[in-house]
Amino acid sequence: MALTTLSVLKTHLGITTTTEDARLTQFLNQASRFIQTYLQRELTQATYTEYLSGTNTPELLLRETPVTSITSVHLDGAARWGQGT
Repeated sequence: MALTTLSVLKTHLGITTTTEDARLTQFLNQASRFIQTYLQRELTQATYTEYLSGTNTPELLLRETPVTSITSVHLDGAARWGQGT
């Protein structure tokens, strides 16, 4: 998924026609993939499930930020890491 829209890109480039839309969309998608690969993280909004071991401190550091909401947190005392009930 692109990090911006074709409309925003065209506005910044001062392009008002649609003749290059397919090519610009391709460039936009390639640039977005390159940026996310370079940063080694997803930059678009998505849903994640993380299993964290904790460090006996009150905080857990999540891999993806920013966090807009958390659906649930579970304590897995048996350390099954989502494997089983």
